[in-house]
Amino acid sequence: LQQIRSLRQLGFSLLQIQSCLANPHVSLRQVITMHLHHLREQIRLQQRIAQRLEAIELSLDQEGSVSIEQVIQAMEAMEMIENYYTPDQWERLQHRRQELGEDRIRQAEQQWRDLIAAAQSALQQGLDPSSETVQALAQQWRQLISEFTGGDPEIATSLQQMYQQEGPEQASQGMISAELSQYMAAAMGCDT
Repeated sequence: LQQIRSLRQLGFSLLQIQSCLANPHVSLRQVITMHLHHLREQIRLQQRIAQRLEAIELSLDQEGSVSIEQVIQAMEAMEMIENYYTPDQWERLQHRRQELGEDRIRQAEQQWRDLIAAAQSALQQGLDPSSETVQALAQQWRQLISEFTGGDPEIATSLQQMYQQEGPEQASQGMISAELSQYMAAAMGCDT
């Protein structure tokens, strides 16, 4: 009974306690190591949730109000991003965001909206990707990507993988269609 109480105080479930007590070959060190691993996983999960909530809180501060649909979209986007960026890359991106500051982030977001609209207009007009106008748009596109990644090739590779595997519409949260992505890739002479 004392062993059960002690293991419960360490946070073990009754099923885990039963498993530990039923196996005489399990050492206390193995039990503690196993539980520490489990706790560290829980801490990582809680930290990711806290980061998501902080991002939503920031969005609330900037926009005044956010709908439940926007919260769900933000959570889905953050989950997708976590699938492509390593924790180290995510930390570098957060550091990059702090370096740029919230005013520059808002300016860059508006620049992206304007750039996407201009590129979509060029596509609809049937301008050749090699035209001077579209090449100027491609240059701006590259510059904004470089500013986001901080010129970090690993982050750029992860970004590219996300767009390739998720598709541009999903990766950009509906801002960039597959057709526009292909058009700008042709303009830049590479795949996005």
